[in-house]
Amino acid sequence: MEKMWQEMADLTFAKCKQTCHKLGSCCSDEYCDMAVEFMQKAGEKVPDKPFVKDGSCTIAPHFRPLCAIHQCKISNIGEDFEDKKWTKKYFKLRAKLRLEE
Repeated sequence: MEKMWQEMADLTFAKCKQTCHKLGSCCSDEYCDMAVEFMQKAGEKVPDKPFVKDGSCTIAPHFRPLCAIHQCKISNIGEDFEDKKWTKKYFKLRAKLRLEE
């Protein structure tokens, strides 16, 4: 399961690097708070904030599912019209993650 979450995070981050004017602009404190809760429930040590360092998040994607699946084009218009192949891959993986929860 952790491997699939990493795959999703890599997929969305790669798209963000291609399209975002300012990487990390969609990061939100409440998502970080949720990640902290997930880590604490799992008995994991929570690193100090900020979690984003050198352009990437220090929290494993399975502890930050909302961040891992976030991609602005998906959130705003429901797909990347300019990259149908990527969009199909995204939704296929997202469906697998839901089934595995």
